[in-house]
Amino acid sequence: RPRPDPCTAGTYRSADNTTCEQCEGNTISQKGASSCTPCDAGHITNTAKTECLSATDLNTNKTDGKSSLRIAWSLAAVFFLTTVLVTIFAARKCLRRNCSCGNTAGDADKQTTLISRKFSDTSHNADEC
Repeated sequence: RPRPDPCTAGTYRSADNTTCEQCEGNTISQKGASSCTPCDAGHITNTAKTECLSATDLNTNKTDGKSSLRIAWSLAAVFFLTTVLVTIFAARKCLRRNCSCGNTAGDADKQTTLISRKFSDTSHNADEC
């Protein structure tokens, strides 16, 4: 009878030698294992069940700060872009609501004035166009 392929790391060969079973609990295995080995006290397994990691090492922040900096810049960018989009949509809404009187040369200045007022005064008069 042909010998089965070795089980991958994190699994072990079942007692009947037919299947590979996942290591359970706080145990690990290497490729081809016939059983799983428990981790020492103060250690826990990685998700693949292939190595024991020190619980102390997991609780220590080993990053050099680049991840935190990337997150901060990303949040700042999202905030900035959101502010720009809200401003653009508010200006478009103001123009549609208050300046529907044609496109003469003087209207552009009046529309700019209305947009400026949008952010300082909430009362608008459609007759200002």
